[in-house]
Order: sequence, then structure tokens, then C-alpha cells
Amino acid sequence: QAQLFDSAEYLQPAADGRLCVADANLETVCYGSGDTRVNVNPYITLLHTLFLRSHNRLAKHLAQLRPDWTDERLFAVARTVN
Repeated sequence: QAQLFDSAEYLQPAADGRLCVADANLETVCYGSGDTRVNVNPYITLLHTLFLRSHNRLAKHLAQLRPDWTDERLFAVARTVN
């Protein structure tokens, strides 16, 4: 699931709360994703965030079209389409 900050969706912090060290003087929070490489570089994180937002946009649209579908079915269909 995503988190909302300022009306935008972002990846969740990694479940174990570990830190990613990009520079000896700079520490940033790791993000959790279905792919362990999400924190390798900012471009991979960007792509994961874009796919997350696209998936959620599709799921919201599908929910309007098919209000009888369960959350699980909406998730699965949006994942397939995305």
C-alpha cells in the first residue's frame, strides 16, 4: 500500500526501518517494494512510484466502473492491466 503526503502517493518506508546510506554524510530512509532493488538508485525508486500511482489510478477507475468487485479483484485486475 502507498502513503499519502500532500495529496501525492509515495512508497512506504521499508518495514524494518533500515537506513540507506547514499553518501557518508547523508542518510535516507529505504523504501519498501516488491523488488529489493527499489533503493539501488533514485531512478528505480521513481519508476516504482510511477507504477504505484498508475496502478492506484486504474484501481480507482475500475472501482467506479465495477462497484460490485472486491478490493482483491480490483487489485488483481489493475495489476494485470498496469
